[in-house]
Amino acid sequence: MSLSNQLSTTHTSNLNNIDDRFNNIGILYNACHKNALEYVKAITDILNFHGINTFYQKLNPAECLYFKDFDTTPDLNIIIGGDGTFLSASRCYAPKNIPLLGINSGNLGFLSQISTKYLEQSLEKLFTGDYRIEERLMLRAVDKVENPARIFTALNDIVIKRGALSRPIVLSVSVDGHRINNFLGDGLIVSTPTGSTAYNLSVGGPIIVPGMGVIVLSPISSHSLAIRPIVIPDDQTVKITIMNNPEKSYLNADGQEYTELKENDTIYVMKAPFKARLVLLGKHEDCFFDILRSKLHWGIIPGECPKFSDDEL
Repeated sequence: MSLSNQLSTTHTSNLNNIDDRFNNIGILYNACHKNALEYVKAITDILNFHGINTFYQKLNPAECLYFKDFDTTPDLNIIIGGDGTFLSASRCYAPKNIPLLGINSGNLGFLSQISTKYLEQSLEKLFTGDYRIEERLMLRAVDKVENPARIFTALNDIVIKRGALSRPIVLSVSVDGHRINNFLGDGLIVSTPTGSTAYNLSVGGPIIVPGMGVIVLSPISSHSLAIRPIVIPDDQTVKITIMNNPEKSYLNADGQEYTELKENDTIYVMKAPFKARLVLLGKHEDCFFDILRSKLHWGIIPGECPKFSDDEL
């Protein structure tokens, strides 16, 4: 029996009180993930049975990192994929104020709350109203070198970084016109609270609770012991100027969109005028610390490392 049939045989009695705010739901999926289309069919069967209009589109990251607009504006988008798929969707649909619900069919899936093993139980929470919508800060980076200026948005981070074979980069950084310092090293991460558990975490930056209104500046491989990550209010603008010629340097947004930079180029990073709206299941559940423990194995005492089955590796 297919996955779609297995789920459709049991959903008839569980989802009777449909939340009427979601009449049109878009289903977005990463076509490169195993069984992604099966999950699309299973979810579509459940939603259609309860009179929900569904429409879907696929994303092939090897060809394109952008989702397109639907002909009908969805009340909700369900994202099937990993964190990269979710980041792509957030950049496309946050400006349109469309809520996003992630279903993890990838590896870590830090941004996706639903496991593919529990599709039906999770959808039951969604449609009986047992959920909340949490707004997440997004960043905007403006590259004024181009004419017209190029604008990048990110849910996780904006990164200014030297190329793989380039010498260290020198960045002059100021906040709201107040000079902080020159950063010598591999680059600088400007992170949202959501992105604090991504690249920022790997370079020793702080973990920030997602709802906080702050931005984190974290140097990458700094050549000074005195340079440390800095947390600033999210209503301030960060100005970053490249002070040397490292031969190759780049700006990238969420590790997906990028542009090449050169000496004397200046980038302005600030909070975006819109926020990503993430659907979190369980009205009264604060799952952030649960996710840290379960997905990043945070705080595990040596000798108590969890064992994994083959399908979890």
